[in-house]
This record gives sequence, structure tokens and C-alpha cells, in this order.
Amino acid sequence: MDENMRDYIVVSNEEGDELELDVIDYFKHTDKEGNEREFAILCDMQSEENDSYIMEVVQNPDDDTEEFIPVSDEMFDELAEIAESILAEDDECCHCHDHEAGECCHGHDHEAGECCHGHDHEAGECCHGHDHEGGCCHEN
Repeated sequence: MDENMRDYIVVSNEEGDELELDVIDYFKHTDKEGNEREFAILCDMQSEENDSYIMEVVQNPDDDTEEFIPVSDEMFDELAEIAESILAEDDECCHCHDHEAGECCHGHDHEAGECCHGHDHEAGECCHGHDHEGGCCHEN
């Protein structure tokens, strides 16, 4: 990805280590009280597992900055379901790499049909063994 176009934040974990999280997508969701809230899907591209996170994005009205806040346990399952459906519709393979920039799936060549950890799109083996022709590879 182009560093100039990259949208990312730096956070500290419980051990005090800094994590650089790339913003994969934003989405809005209406809570039980009827308030529309904004959330971000984030990915730790430095980890081998590409750990993903969901955080609420709160606008600071005083200085126009954004604060990223971890979501509550009560909301997590509902938001995770929404995030999964967004990622399933996304054009990015493995959700942390850009197809157009040739960064698909840990260095595999998407044009050569090596998408998603060596599975072959043409043979219907896309993304962790799910049938590409029978539905999106991340719906199952």
C-alpha cells in the first residue's frame, strides 16, 4: 500500500507495547438507544495472523480529531457480525492487503491465481477451502 494513502493508528496493548493498526474500513451502526455511532475495522499487519479489531470512532468537537475506543463486550458480537459481512463484500483478499498494489495474501500473486494462502480460485479452492462458486469465501 502507498504509505501516503495509508490510514492507520498507533495504540498500546496491556503490556505497554505499541501496535500499528491499519484502518480497513469504517461503518455506522445504530445502537439500542437509537444513536448512530461510527466504528472502524482495524488490522495489525505486523502480526503473522493479521489480528483484527473493532473500535468505536468518536469525534472530538474541540479539535476535529478522532479517538478510537475499544467496543464493549455487550456490543462486540453484533459488531463482529457486521464487520464480517463488510469484509466479505470487500475487494481486498485477506482484508489487510491491497489486490491492486500486488499485496494480496502474504505475497501470493492474485493474477496468477494464487490467492489466499496458495488456494487456486480457478479450481474453486478459494480462501481456506470454501467453495468460491458456491458463495463468498468468508461467508462460511
